[in-house]
Amino acid sequence: MCRAFDHGVEVALAIATLNDPFTRVAIPESTRNLLICDAVGSTGVRLLKLRRAPGKLTLTVRNITSRNILDLLGAVAAAAPHAPEVARWENREEGGTLPLLVDRAWVEAVLGQVGEAGKMLLPDDVLPLMMNVLLNAEIAPALAAYSVIEVGAVQVLGEADLLTERLKGSDSVAMSNLLLRVEHVRRAIQCTAKVLGFEVGSNILR
Repeated sequence: MCRAFDHGVEVALAIATLNDPFTRVAIPESTRNLLICDAVGSTGVRLLKLRRAPGKLTLTVRNITSRNILDLLGAVAAAAPHAPEVARWENREEGGTLPLLVDRAWVEAVLGQVGEAGKMLLPDDVLPLMMNVLLNAEIAPALAAYSVIEVGAVQVLGEADLLTERLKGSDSVAMSNLLLRVEHVRRAIQCTAKVLGFEVGSNILR
């Protein structure tokens, strides 16, 4: 219990330091690591190890599956503001060899669209990072784009299935929730297209 309290105090002090314009430049790496771990944990991802190298930060988790990959990418987006010096995020499975690679430019694009929306909606808002991971794994752009759009559609259809009964009853809150999901997925697809550039991006929008 005391350790949990101490950790809470450390996080609170770290956040206060981060928000102080007079001390922001001198924040020690250990404090940034604490903030990163806390941000990752806030998304429900259990982090086993955090390792730094020049321009790179590696997150190691128990396993990476099709069910939790978007959660992991959400964790990267949540933690990124605390590590502006990181150019590439390397996400590894414990004992695994092939990492999921996320580049800073894509993270900044996601954070930019979230900033405009005011709040991150996971996993919808991190769909662009999935595109980035697939491209870094040398998946053909057209196939990667199809995969991202398919995952976005699954998010919307899954939400519609959950709300079926309420939608039948003309529940306005349920309809608002569904439209919110549609809007976030739409914006994420547009963000993906924008980062990719005209040729591939326009194909995604079509």
